[in-house]
Amino acid sequence: MMQLLVGLLILVVVAAGAWGAIAVWLTFRWLRRPPRHALARTLASGAPLTAEEAGLPSPQHWTVPMSDGQTLPVWAWSGDQGGPVTILVHDWMGGRIDFLGSVAMFLADSTQVVAADRRGHGDGPIGTGRDRQDLEDAQVVREHCAEGDVRLVGHGLGASLVLAMAADSTRPVTEVIAVDPWSADPEAVADRL
Repeated sequence: MMQLLVGLLILVVVAAGAWGAIAVWLTFRWLRRPPRHALARTLASGAPLTAEEAGLPSPQHWTVPMSDGQTLPVWAWSGDQGGPVTILVHDWMGGRIDFLGSVAMFLADSTQVVAADRRGHGDGPIGTGRDRQDLEDAQVVREHCAEGDVRLVGHGLGASLVLAMAADSTRPVTEVIAVDPWSADPEAVADRL
């Protein structure tokens, strides 16, 4: 009977260790490669999946090389009316697909409308940007856009990034639209506005 209890105890300890190892592995995996929910959320909400479904012309598809050799995929539309370059920056676990329903609104008064997938999001490269890396990536995307004034539009984490981009701008920013920015300190967001 004692051998049976010892064997059972060993089995429980091994199983608990295996579950713990799996939990640690999944945690690190999700931190390095967040789940990509943009497509699933778009499907579930019935939002457009393609530019054509959104009533938009087909976007230009290009990539922007980052300093570490990774490239970010970009969609860009040319506007007819002139105006600033509008750069759309998505939320965490989002993607450029999230902005398909909003592009037409910005095309009406933009030279160009640009949406890129950040690292670990949408069609972006594997990995995640850290605060500074996401900001640097967004600034590199901005430098690859058409010349002229810039309108920055962001949602969630993207809103926090556009606020930081505007504060750290070497290029004229004519407008910032920050929807639901992330911040541990709401007063810091208000100060940036």
